Amino acid sequence: MDDKEQAKANQAILRTFYSVIKDSDPCIEFLLITGISKFSKDSIFSVLNNLNDITIDPNFADLTGYTQEELEASFEPYMHQVEKSLSLGRAELLAKLRHWYNGYTWDGQVYVYNPFSVLNFFQKGIFRNYWFETATPTFLLQLMREQEALELDDVILDELAFATVDIIRVASTPSCGFGAESIGNAAARGRAHYTL
Repeated sequence: MDDKEQAKANQAILRTFYSVIKDSDPCIEFLLITGISKFSKDSIFSVLNNLNDITIDPNFADLTGYTQEELEASFEPYMHQVEKSLSLGRAELLAKLRHWYNGYTWDGQVYVYNPFSVLNFFQKGIFRNYWFETATPTFLLQLMREQEALELDDVILDELAFATVDIIRVASTPSCGFGAESIGNAAARGRAHYTL
């Protein structure tokens, strides 16, 4: 993101890719495109203009991770091994898993575990920041430093904050209430909130 010319070149490649998808529309019944950073529809997706963005749709709040029930049911066979190797009881293991990997919510009600981190944890048996270690979002950290918005505890964002990001003109969203409103207050006022 620091190299604006490279960012523009990447946009051009993606536009070409998405134009092929659009041309194939009659042959595609269902397509799910995922990513890490959200970019404005008018920059990359202008050639693919019939998208249904489900990022913060409450109907899909549990799509991108494991719910508590899924974690306990699907990973139950692996929990015994980790409990033994780390000398933890089930309740303590679940509490630590929740602390380390259950911080994602798109509707403020359903929390999901990061799948990449959970899979790595059960493979290695060590609590670590697996997801963050894969690629530090340096452009985001740099932007937050420039905007003096480094405090992320209890950050409340409204839907507008997720509406669009143009990688050429990236800036922090003025609608971000960095620490200005608690989750309880947001819910009481009927505002959707998103936890970082």
